[in-house]
Amino acid sequence: MSDNPYQTPESDLGSNLRVSPYGAVRSLSFISHLSIGALALCLFFNIVCYSLSLSSDYSDYLNIQNSSGQMYSEYIYSAGLEYIMYLEWSYLLAIILAAIVISIWTYRAMVNTWAVVKMKPTITPGWAVGWHFIPVANLWKPYEAMLDIWRGVFGLKKSQFFLLLWWMCWIFSMIIDSFGSADSLIPNGLEREGTIAVILDSVAAILLMRIIFVVTKGQQTSN
Repeated sequence: MSDNPYQTPESDLGSNLRVSPYGAVRSLSFISHLSIGALALCLFFNIVCYSLSLSSDYSDYLNIQNSSGQMYSEYIYSAGLEYIMYLEWSYLLAIILAAIVISIWTYRAMVNTWAVVKMKPTITPGWAVGWHFIPVANLWKPYEAMLDIWRGVFGLKKSQFFLLLWWMCWIFSMIIDSFGSADSLIPNGLEREGTIAVILDSVAAILLMRIIFVVTKGQQTSN
């Protein structure tokens, strides 16, 4: 049995539903609550930041940021717009937190999936997370990993529509965001593309919360 989470084991899984080649089956309850909470926090900041982008304060903030160089923070404080800067930092921290806890949930969910003998996964726990950081491959491989996790719980009986919709929203949101400004986490709400990106981000977050909840509940029931 290999200890490397990136290496597909050669041995058969056997009949033990409590142990996978990558470790013992563990409850996802706690990490799923953290993941859903972090996603809800990102969703909150996403909506708040979009609403803020429609205000004149944000236009002033961008003007100061673009015209003041590295000393822009001093001008922002003097203009009383520092709350926008704090909001951006908070949003960034929420994104980092969500990325960490969802990665942990994904890894553990895939470990549990390898313990289910009815449908052998095609992706290892390590790569279920790792594919997110590989350019080009991250356009479809993380979706395949989530599909493995989903099928490990429900087989082919339950519709996979939510998974496909979640991934399409996420991919198109990333594509639109890539054309946006790199100076700020807050989209320009006056542009049609910014509005679409916020909607897609929000839908993707809600769907992922639903997927995490359903998969966690399904694995608890099957174990």
